Amino acid sequence: MPMKFNFNETKFRELALYIAGKCAGDPTFDAIKLNKILYYADFAAYRQLGSPITGAEYRKYAEGPAPACMVEQSRILIDSGDASIEQRVYFTGAQRRLVVADDRKVRIDIFDPGELEIVDEVAEFFYGKTA
Repeated sequence: MPMKFNFNETKFRELALYIAGKCAGDPTFDAIKLNKILYYADFAAYRQLGSPITGAEYRKYAEGPAPACMVEQSRILIDSGDASIEQRVYFTGAQRRLVVADDRKVRIDIFDPGELEIVDEVAEFFYGKTA
């Protein structure tokens, strides 16, 4: 039986923005990599801290795991003006990446220090690698 966790929409959106900001200089960062960083950070937090950071449900896709709520949560970020989607050409493919609005500050105060350490470690591991 799958485990159920309480989904924290605020933490999910802030974490997506945090990762997007942290990876803004990574030429290989795109929506697929964002999904993977969220996945690995949530699962590493569960393993190390006893609970995931966001409580999001993840699904298996051909490109890798992704939060089931990603489309909805991204739409909320875009509609609120907190983020936008940037489309770029990368080699022979197209990237779609979440970009934090210039005037938007990420609320890191809602995260435990251990949570952000895990996210930083996962993001650093994937930095510069293709999804």
